[in-house]
Amino acid sequence: MHEKCVRTQLLPKLLRKHPDSAFVHKLLGLAHDAVEQRSDAEEEFKKAIAASPDLPDLHFALGYLYWRSGRPDEAIAPFKEEIRISPDAAAAHFYLGDIARKQQRTQEGVAHFQAALERNPSYGEAYLGLGQAYVKLGRAQESVELFRKAAELMPEKVEPQYWLGRTLIKLGKTDEGQEILSKVRHDRSLKQESEQKALGGESQLPADKHQ
Repeated sequence: MHEKCVRTQLLPKLLRKHPDSAFVHKLLGLAHDAVEQRSDAEEEFKKAIAASPDLPDLHFALGYLYWRSGRPDEAIAPFKEEIRISPDAAAAHFYLGDIARKQQRTQEGVAHFQAALERNPSYGEAYLGLGQAYVKLGRAQESVELFRKAAELMPEKVEPQYWLGRTLIKLGKTDEGQEILSKVRHDRSLKQESEQKALGGESQLPADKHQ
């Protein structure tokens, strides 16, 4: 049975038997978040934390909600609390690093990105974030291999390739950098063309039905 169906069927039973459990409040929070009801999701995550303050993943869920909602200052405390509860929480370190880098606390960001990679050496976003922080610190040469690793781990993402191309040009490796950026532009153009065709096909469906 599909996981979503299982949760849909289980949730009413859990609500009846364990209405104040952290697990139920977490499920409700995730359900609200999935349909962009973020204020309701926030309240449910807070209730889950109140019910079981040291349960893993609850503080991360709240911090991630704040981060996605453009409330980075509020996200810091939940992410730090998640690390206290789960020292191996690589994602919490990554998002703290992302917030620190964007708030110009670059050295702090470096420490969090490095901590994320110590816990998860295959964390593509952390390689990208660390590379971006190194560029800001004037350590562009060191950032090149980080961008290459991020691109290897996230082949579907354009951003690592873009940063790699820009950084190579900055370091005087113009031909290689321009070649990478040309490929980025080409891939982006193909993606946009594909999306436009898909939208065009959808828009023609009603007309086709009446032909």
